[in-house]
Amino acid sequence: LRAENQNLVSALSNYQQILYQFFDFTQNLKQSHFDQVKLHRTEIYQYRKTDGKCIITFQTSLECFHYTTDENNQILEGDRQYKYQTKFNTDLIYVQDVDKMKNDYDDALAVTCPNCGAPIPMLGAKHCEYCGCAIIELNIHAWAFHHVEEITAKSNALK
Repeated sequence: LRAENQNLVSALSNYQQILYQFFDFTQNLKQSHFDQVKLHRTEIYQYRKTDGKCIITFQTSLECFHYTTDENNQILEGDRQYKYQTKFNTDLIYVQDVDKMKNDYDDALAVTCPNCGAPIPMLGAKHCEYCGCAIIELNIHAWAFHHVEEITAKSNALK
């Protein structure tokens, strides 16, 4: 594989995992519940300025009751009586100079195809490499939320 295609393969793998989880939920009639969601705090965690882009990472802590049930409302995962606590990092990105981004393969500007959902890893790509659908170019003159990632997970008995 060429270097620029390795990110595509990695992103497709993540996309496939999400699809498999979705199909597992729909075929097995599973339902995921998030009750009493409470956001505790959101703070600026990190600011990074690299060639051609700026990234602000926000960190958010939250709690909720999270559990998964089957078609008979039987709990498969989690518990209705225990609060789930976790943190998320969310990246906000701003492209300052597209020319400096042309050879950047770190997946920081990946977008997804509006037709098939496959990742588009290269800035300026006009067509999806997977299905051939036309791609609308990223607006480089505005901040945009890009990446959300759960960083810690902890289940505590908070009755």
